[in-house]
Amino acid sequence: MDLSKAQPKEQAKIAKKYFIAGCFCMPLMWLVGVLWFIKPALITKDPSPDPMLKRWLFACGIGLVASSIVFVCWNIIFQSLRESFGVTGESLTAVFPRGRF
Repeated sequence: MDLSKAQPKEQAKIAKKYFIAGCFCMPLMWLVGVLWFIKPALITKDPSPDPMLKRWLFACGIGLVASSIVFVCWNIIFQSLRESFGVTGESLTAVFPRGRF
């Protein structure tokens, strides 16, 4: 879909759908929403872009940053404390270290 041909209200509706999809455990949709709508919302020749589009773009950006922070924190904690989790840590491990099992 070419966003330059869509009306500003239609762009805002699509951005809202991307934000809602990201709320349902699909933060990759927030990344797609940010990358897709940054140009029509912020980098535009139009002096006054649709404020709803900007709102949904910033909501997607905040969700993306928050979910990225949570993911990185969980990854660091899990990798450093996996052995202390006991059986639960072993069952959550997808790739076992060499020489352990």
